[in-house]
Amino acid sequence: MRPIPAIPTSGLDCQPNRTQSNVTALIPRAGNIRSASLTATRSGLLDTFTHSGPGTATVPGPNALGPEGARSLRASLRCATSDAHLATEEAFSGVLEDPARHLQWFLAAQLIACRAMDAARAGDPTPEEGEALAEMIAALDADCRSRGQAPLPDLPASRPLDTLAVGYLTLGSRAGTTLLARRATEAGCPLPRAFELPPAGRAWRDFRARLDRVDPTSHRAQRIVQDARAGFDLHRAAAALAWTMTRDDAHDDFLRQSEG
Repeated sequence: MRPIPAIPTSGLDCQPNRTQSNVTALIPRAGNIRSASLTATRSGLLDTFTHSGPGTATVPGPNALGPEGARSLRASLRCATSDAHLATEEAFSGVLEDPARHLQWFLAAQLIACRAMDAARAGDPTPEEGEALAEMIAALDADCRSRGQAPLPDLPASRPLDTLAVGYLTLGSRAGTTLLARRATEAGCPLPRAFELPPAGRAWRDFRARLDRVDPTSHRAQRIVQDARAGFDLHRAAAALAWTMTRDDAHDDFLRQSEG
C-alpha cells in the first residue's frame, strides 16, 4: 500500500494550488472566475474554510495560520484541502450565476456525490453528524424525481473514505444552503427540499470540536485529510457526470418552462 503523505502541523502555507483538474474543466461556467478569493466568497457551496457560515469562506494567505493555529486537525484540513475546495466551488459556480438554468444539474450532481460518499464511508457516522447525509440523500432524491430526472448512475469512489472526512464534507456543505436558497428565491425558482433542510448549527460546531480532539500528527489524521480531498474530487466528478445526464429533452423542456 502506498504510504499516505504526511501533513504539516506548523507554519502551514495555505496558499491554494491554482492547478485545475480535468474533471472541473469539463463543466461550462456561467461567468468568469477571476480569483480564488472571489470564487470562495461568492459561492459558499462548501463552506469549510472558516466554518463561519454561508457565504463567508475566505482564502487564507501564505502562512495565515501560525504555529499555534496549525496544531489541530481542523486547521490542517482547512489548509491541505484548500485547492480542492476552490476547484469544487468553481465547478458549481454556475448555479449561483443562473439558478433557473443550472439548478436541476446541481441537484443531480449533489445526489450522485452524496450517494458516492455514503457508499464509500468507512465507519458509522459520528453522533454529531447523525442522519445528516441520509437526510440530504432523501431530499435530493425527491427533488430529482419531482423534476422528472431519469435514474442517476452510481459513481464509485476509488477507496473507502474515513467517516470523519465524510462528516466534514456533509456538515460543511449544509452550512452553505442558506446562500443557495436565497439565490434560488431571487431567481424565482421553487425551493428544492434539499434547500429547506435545517442548518447544521450546533452539530457542525460539535463536529469541529471532535476534529480538534484528533492528534493532527497521527496516521488517521493524514488519512482524513487525504479522504476529504478525495471527497471534493468526487463532487467534481459528479458535476461532470450530471452535466451529461441533464442535457436531454426533458431538461430542455424544464428550462423553457422556467424561462417562459
